[in-house]
Amino acid sequence: MQFPILIGLRRSAFQGRFLLCLFSVVVFLPWLVEWPLAVQAALSVFALIASCVTMRCLPRLPEVLLLERTGKMAIRHCQHDNFMDVEVLPGVTVHRWLTVISYRAVDHKKCEFMVIFPDCLDSNSFRRLRVWLRHAAGNTEGAATADSP
Repeated sequence: MQFPILIGLRRSAFQGRFLLCLFSVVVFLPWLVEWPLAVQAALSVFALIASCVTMRCLPRLPEVLLLERTGKMAIRHCQHDNFMDVEVLPGVTVHRWLTVISYRAVDHKKCEFMVIFPDCLDSNSFRRLRVWLRHAAGNTEGAATADSP
């Protein structure tokens, strides 16, 4: 693979549909129980509000990932012009249908995560990201010594 690798991300349509179905079930679930109408309505409204708050609080995917040979990653969000260096934390989940990356900005203590479905990027980029996460991410010592003479 040629480094650095630039990977562009887009919002997942699958994730939106899944959450919409899940929230629909939660909103209409109180109507299946024989409770007073006021209780059913109150629970449905509460579930609807909680669903909206949850959707707003979901972390946004970065616009671009920059993967380096040394095992370091940088991200760029839509609002920013430059890349921000991040540290990939242990516990990365890599599957064919789902990838979850825990990371922390180098100058922050807050840990964040990104959930990447296969429809967030093209298949070749998804494969390269998975291979990089399995072999290079978090292995900065080994990668640095492998490049040195």
